[in-house]
Amino acid sequence: MQTKDVADRQEGPFSDGQGPRCRVCGKPLYGRPDKRFCSSRCKNIFNNSKYREQRRLLDSFNGTLRANYFLLRQMFADGRRHCPKNDLLSAGFAPDCYNSVIVTPLSKWYRCFDLCYRIGFKFVYLRKK
Repeated sequence: MQTKDVADRQEGPFSDGQGPRCRVCGKPLYGRPDKRFCSSRCKNIFNNSKYREQRRLLDSFNGTLRANYFLLRQMFADGRRHCPKNDLLSAGFAPDCYNSVIVTPLSKWYRCFDLCYRIGFKFVYLRKK
């Protein structure tokens, strides 16, 4: 009795009726009956292509988050507690990219690593965690 996975492999895109084939390169598979790849190289190629888009989204978000962090540190480097909102936005700050939200009875503070900021009408206010 064959498992569904083995049956799928035998009827896959490289199937020619001569047994299971590698999902990546199409070479015949030998060994275990549930084997899906002929080598670790083919397995890595398959998994890397499968998760490429997820990694791209995470890398993009993390890059924006890091850029926000460095902008906040730069704008508030001299010890100030607030700066004009337009100055921060024109420098490339992305207000919708943050780690978490802290809700207080009077306002919402957004966390960017160890910095917390609150966006007001004209100013952005900062505090350390």
